Amino acid sequence: MGTQLKIGMRTVKTLLAVGICIISLAYMGVPDPFFACIAAIFVIQGDKDGSVQNAKNRVWGTAYGSIISNIVLLALSFLPYNAYVQTIATCLSIFLLIQVAIYFKKPMAIFPGCIVLCAILCTTTNIQMPLFYGLKRTLYTLYGALVGLGVNLYVCPYEKGVEKEAEIDIEECL
Repeated sequence: MGTQLKIGMRTVKTLLAVGICIISLAYMGVPDPFFACIAAIFVIQGDKDGSVQNAKNRVWGTAYGSIISNIVLLALSFLPYNAYVQTIATCLSIFLLIQVAIYFKKPMAIFPGCIVLCAILCTTTNIQMPLFYGLKRTLYTLYGALVGLGVNLYVCPYEKGVEKEAEIDIEECL
């Protein structure tokens, strides 16, 4: 008897969702499926409700971070830009994002929102068009979240109390 490697359906679904994101976006001419893949991975959860909630949180957070950081960058265009201004602007923007997410009762959107916000505000020298970057990142996140949801909800749907696994004999593979 060989050594058994157990692969859960959540692993299989994650791999499938990432693969779909990469291939489908390549066919659409998108060279960087990174954000869609992250969203798809983030969305694959152990149950339907968790997946739907994570998809919403990821998309809302990305949108909040993108909108707030672009408004701040517009305001910063009128100031001399240095590390002190960047620090104050980033910290105040994170504070604003947290308050907006709490106001709209989306506290779980804070984490992804802060990541997007920092990605835009802390890498502005590498991003030529931050508005386009934010929009692109939001759309790719939405796409990945939808792919992840589709895979998680329709490929071997979850049944309460049933853990599905695939078994692979490692010795047979070698």
